Amino acid sequence: MKKIQRSTLVTLAVVLVILAAAAFFITKKPAGQAAPDKAAAAAPRPTLTVTVAKPEQTELAMTLAANGNVAAWQEASVGSESNGLRLAEVRVNVGDVVKRGQVLATFSPET
Repeated sequence: MKKIQRSTLVTLAVVLVILAAAAFFITKKPAGQAAPDKAAAAAPRPTLTVTVAKPEQTELAMTLAANGNVAAWQEASVGSESNGLRLAEVRVNVGDVVKRGQVLATFSPET
């Protein structure tokens, strides 16, 4: 009976020592951290450091890579005049093969 009581007491003592050590390490603060006093805790702290700079106008180079179709949202009919004459008809397109003397365009007789 003494053996059972003695081993129980030893086990209980070991458990108490472990619990005391755990409590000590949990509540212990690192050496660099002291407990803040109430006055220091109530004092307002700055949130940001601000510097002043003069504004400068610059251009930003921007490249946009995208897939899709490009379409005009508004179209305009553009014509040309030369010496007061309005161009009425263009008979050839860019890249067409033409011959000497071939009529390329005609002017409107009304202008």
